[in-house]
Formats: sequence, C-alpha cells, structure tokens
Amino acid sequence: MSAACSRKGYAIIFLAIVSTAGLFVALGLTVFQPAEDKSKATVETSSYTNTTDTTYDDDEGSQSSTKLLIELELSNLMNDATTGKVIIELKPEWAPIGVERFLNLTEDNFWDDCRFFRVVPNFIVQFGINGDVEKQAKWREQVIPDDPVQQTNRRGTMVFASAGPNTRTSQMFINTGTSNSYLDGYGFAPIGEVMEGMDFVDAIYDGHREDPQQPQIQSLGNQYLLDNFPELSYIVSGRLAE
Repeated sequence: MSAACSRKGYAIIFLAIVSTAGLFVALGLTVFQPAEDKSKATVETSSYTNTTDTTYDDDEGSQSSTKLLIELELSNLMNDATTGKVIIELKPEWAPIGVERFLNLTEDNFWDDCRFFRVVPNFIVQFGINGDVEKQAKWREQVIPDDPVQQTNRRGTMVFASAGPNTRTSQMFINTGTSNSYLDGYGFAPIGEVMEGMDFVDAIYDGHREDPQQPQIQSLGNQYLLDNFPELSYIVSGRLAE
C-alpha cells in the first residue's frame, strides 16, 4: 500500500462515526454521547493567570509573550533509560479554548499515570483517558467547542482528538508523522508543540498500536491496561514547567 493510501486510510479510521445503541463511536477516538445543544458546551475557567502577559521590546519594537510550558515526565519508554522529559509549549494564540481546557486538566493533575493507549508509528501517539475511572467520568462529559485551525498538523504539534465537530474533552495526540497536514481539513487544531524531548515521544511504546479498547479503559481504568498491556508507556506527571 502506498504512503498516500495509508494516510488516507488513517484519516478514515480517525474520523469514522458509527451510531451504536445511542452512542456515537469514533474509531480510535473519544466515545461519548455529544451534548444535545452545542451552545451549552462548558468551558471551565482555569486558575492560571497572566498566561499571556504580553510585553514589547522598546529597542526593536517586537512583541514577546510569557511562554506557557508544560513538562511531561514519561516512563516505560523504548530507550535505554526508559524515562524522559518532554517540554510542550501551549499556544493560546493558536487555540485559546483548547489551551484553557488543557490547563484545567493540568490543574486537576489529570495527566498523572495516563497511558499512551494508541500509538501508530509515523502518525500519532494518543493519550488522555485517565486511569482513575471517577476522575475520567468527571471530564468525559465536559465537551468544549472547536477552535478554528490556525496551524498545520506538522510533526511535534499537540492536538485534541475528537469524535466530530465540537466534541473535544480530554484526549490528546502528538503528531509524529511528517505528512499529517491533511488533518487540518478535518478540523484538528493544534494547541501547542513539543519544544524539547521529541526523541522521547518517538520512544513511546508502539507494540500494541490500536489494540487497547477505549470503552474498557473508560470503564475499568488503568487496571485493564496493566492486566492486558503492561508495556504501555505512560505519563508520570504533567505540570507547568518552572
């Protein structure tokens, strides 16, 4: 199969929606029932302030902003150290709604112990289903509206996964492929990008590809993954970088 055909195939898998027992199931993405009125989708306010404190350089007249850096500590990697640190810069100017949600989740320590449950080499690594069933249930229904696509899905960018328009919750993916720009046309809006540690992202365990089943992760949490896919790489902690 050609690379072009392969990419088109992933797009179909990534976006296909199947109606089953009243649920909208997006293959490989979030599984939940969308809100009836999208205008009622909630966007919580984060306690993080002055996240885009803009200043100007008088000498050069250029604009600079305080950077929003997230530090993800990874473990169970396919490298000699088995651990690594990834620094991601969030970009509110790209996707303000998505960045706000990511900060809300970070404040709730949501990323701690999250597994990379879907890893397709030269395409994406996906995470964002919390291993604590109760914590996951809290965020699963809190849908946010889409941001317009301002940046392309280039390698290293971080993006919300979704089950269609205006269905983003907590699932994320990092683009590892170099030919993912076609995702722009499907509404996948990058909210930030990896600044350090892309080699650790590339070392995330990929042996199970898309085998872990999202409904089981949602209902059974990390115990399901530990029992069946113990090799999965995971996030030890996710925090604002100091």
